[in-house]
Order: sequence, then C-alpha cells, then structure tokens
Amino acid sequence: MGVENYKWNWRSPLRYNRRNHRKLLVLRKNDVPITRWASQAIYLELLKNGVKIFEYLPRILHAKTIVVDADYATVGTANLDYRSYFVNYELNLFTRDSLICKKLHKQFFVDLKNSEEITLIQWSKRV
Repeated sequence: MGVENYKWNWRSPLRYNRRNHRKLLVLRKNDVPITRWASQAIYLELLKNGVKIFEYLPRILHAKTIVVDADYATVGTANLDYRSYFVNYELNLFTRDSLICKKLHKQFFVDLKNSEEITLIQWSKRV
C-alpha cells in the first residue's frame, strides 16, 4: 500500500463490534493532556456502539498494542495516524505468530485488572 492510498477511519472498528465484544484500553495518566482530551472526544460514540473502554491506572506507557482474537497483533510506538506511519520514526511489529499473539492477548487481560471501566452511564453523567 502506497502513501497515497493510505486512509484510516477510526469508525471502521465499530462495524466489527456488532459481532464481537471489543475492549479498548487507554491511559488515565498521560504526560500530554491534549492526548487525553483527544481520546475522550470519541468515548461517547464508542460507548454508544458497545465498545467497552477501560482506563489503565498504574503508570504511563508509550507502547501501543492491538490484539485481534489472539490471532493477529501489533505492538510498537506508532499511533494509528498518517504521521506515525509515514513521517515520524516509529516502529511496530505486525505478527500472526501464535506464541506472540497469545502472550499479548494474555497481557491485555492482566492490564485490564489494573484498569477502571468507563461506562456509558458514568460517562454521560460527568461534569
């Protein structure tokens, strides 16, 4: 895929949520406040579409991980945006290696235990 054909639509994952449960783990603590505000800007739409959102409590993490059904995974420093993939010097591993995918899948659920779920009711009542 060439740069000219690259197009990311953050709403695309919502289509798949109708068939399966989707969980999103984001940081509660962040060293860049605008990043937190940008993340929270889409909470309502994600929650209305059945995505379960969890905020990770213990510390700041820079690595981003996506695991799909323990069969596909990516882990690295790149954000899901044009700049990270084509301008910045970011690095991600994309894999279907079953051992790596299973370990990342398992770690995700460990991290969920150190997180707080943000519910639609809770988010709707925020001040």
